[in-house]
Amino acid sequence: MKDNRMEIITQLASSLILPAVGIGAGVFVLKKFLSKQKEATEAPSMKLSIKKSNLTIDENQARMMANSLYQAMASFGTDEATIMNIFRQLQSKDDALLVIKHFGQKRYLAGTRSAFLGQQMNLMLWLKAELSGNYLESISKKFQAWTIPF
Repeated sequence: MKDNRMEIITQLASSLILPAVGIGAGVFVLKKFLSKQKEATEAPSMKLSIKKSNLTIDENQARMMANSLYQAMASFGTDEATIMNIFRQLQSKDDALLVIKHFGQKRYLAGTRSAFLGQQMNLMLWLKAELSGNYLESISKKFQAWTIPF
C-alpha cells in the first residue's frame, strides 16, 4: 500500500513538473523575445521643430497623408503610387516633418499590422523597409533636400 502511494505521488509529481518546466521555458523565451524587440533598431529621435510659417498643409491634411502612407504600406504589397503622390504634395521640410509627426511610431512586421509582434518604427524606417530601387532613391533625395536624416 505504501509503495502504491509512493508510486502515485511520484507519477503525480512527474506529471506536474514537466508542464511546469515547459511553461517556465516558454515564459523565459517570450521575455527574451520581447526584450529584443525593445532593443531593436529604431530611428534616431528627431527634434521636430516645425515652423508654421513654412507649412503649405494643415494639421488635418498632414494627419490624412500620414494615414494614407500607413495604409499604402500596412498590408502585403506596397502601393508605391500613393506614396509618391503624397510626397509630391509636400512642398517644404516643415510639411514633411508634420507628416512624420502624425505618422508617429507604428509596429512593423514585414509590412503588416501587428498589435504585439514587430518593432516600433517611424515613417522613415517604414519607407526604407517597404521601398526599393527608384522609389527609395527618389524619397531619399527628397529627405536629403529637406535635410531630414533618412
